Amino acid sequence: MSHLEKYTIVHDFVIGRLSITSNGHQLTSVSYVDNNTPLCATSNRFTKTIIGQLDNYFSSSDWAFTIPMKVYGTPFQQRLWKHLQTIPTGKTQTYQEVAQQLETSPRAVGGACRANPVPIIVPCHRVLAKSGLGGYDGDWGSGKVNIKQWLLNHEQALV
Repeated sequence: MSHLEKYTIVHDFVIGRLSITSNGHQLTSVSYVDNNTPLCATSNRFTKTIIGQLDNYFSSSDWAFTIPMKVYGTPFQQRLWKHLQTIPTGKTQTYQEVAQQLETSPRAVGGACRANPVPIIVPCHRVLAKSGLGGYDGDWGSGKVNIKQWLLNHEQALV
């Protein structure tokens, strides 16, 4: 298989429709897509593993993802995404707290969270504003922020 090959599926989950892309053995992106986006299945075994792990998470919030990933970002984004994976299920941190730990600004933390190519698996939803949920996946309205609220409720995080 060429390193340029990719597998993309669109699958329905309890939170809505997700587009999932992999190179056949590493997850490269997860994107929220409109429910009008056509479903697209795959026979790729690795992609089926990703779907299985997401289904397990949506059934039990204490599920620990073990999906190999190949995600691209700046060195700062990579550092932030690694940090996000250390926030335990059911816990949250504010943008300010994360910024202090990484010696940066809350705005930089928000920008790197927004650029997260694999939401849910890299749990940017666990980062909150000082006074409320904050945004999610670039959305400050009701759409994706409702998904953030659902994920936090699912994980029994104190909001």
